[in-house]
Amino acid sequence: VQGECKPCPKGTYQDSDGATTCKPCAAGTYSFSTGATACASTSTCDKGYYQDPTNANNCIKCAVGKYRDAAVLASSVETAACKACGAGQYQNVEAQTKCVDCDVGQYQNLELQTACKTCESGEHQDAEGQSKCLKCAAGKFRNTNAASSPEASACTQCESGHHQASQGALKCHACAAG
Repeated sequence: VQGECKPCPKGTYQDSDGATTCKPCAAGTYSFSTGATACASTSTCDKGYYQDPTNANNCIKCAVGKYRDAAVLASSVETAACKACGAGQYQNVEAQTKCVDCDVGQYQNLELQTACKTCESGEHQDAEGQSKCLKCAAGKFRNTNAASSPEASACTQCESGHHQASQGALKCHACAAG
């Protein structure tokens, strides 16, 4: 409001008289009271945790689907301190220092996930940490073989007298008479 001074809220400061805006505290620092003229260093949180914005002596666990691999001054902003698990990875436990790669036969195409997805019939994946499955080549199919095998064993060649023109097929078709 014009002509009215207001204190800076928690987590911000202003070190100049007459300023009209507040400055955010840098990562690893925080102002725990309103009207602060500086931010103070906060405690160092262990890996997997970030700084509680309301209590310098408290650290908060990074959420599932995220991790924190550094034990330096922690930001009090969870989105800045904790990193998202990327595609091909997951994390289903809080306060972790790394994400887990999806197993062979599985994939994850999204970030921030707590589990991987299994390859569908007609697909396979023989590498860890992948964001998609691979379709069986034309002339092959997969419906029961392990999706975690290389294509040569995950996908079955059509028998003599049968064909499959599409990739990712579940079965082969009998050739027409003639």
